[in-house]
Amino acid sequence: MAIEETTSLSTKSVAILNYDVGNIRSVANAFEYLGCNVDVVDDAQPLRAAHGIVLPGVGAFGTAMDSLHSRNLVEPLNEIVIENKRPILGICLGMQIMSQSSDENGRHSGLGWILGEVKEL
Repeated sequence: MAIEETTSLSTKSVAILNYDVGNIRSVANAFEYLGCNVDVVDDAQPLRAAHGIVLPGVGAFGTAMDSLHSRNLVEPLNEIVIENKRPILGICLGMQIMSQSSDENGRHSGLGWILGEVKEL
């Protein structure tokens, strides 16, 4: 079933979280191509208004989590995604940090949404 048959993405707003660990423009271009209204955001308030959230990421697990903590985004993300059940898409590192932890370059705690540990290859 094609996307057009199930929902109209042109009326959906997608917030792409910029926490300095991803190729934001490529992700934004993909969603714009699909007809979404895209906002690249770096704080929690616009996340609350979006229909869906994208958590991209390229780099190291610990650095990504440090960035989320330093921007005070962990608790708002937990509220928006877990409590309010807002759809979220994690891309690459963005998906990894949804786990409980990682052993990449030391031991790091993740968001804890997915039971399990990311193992360094």
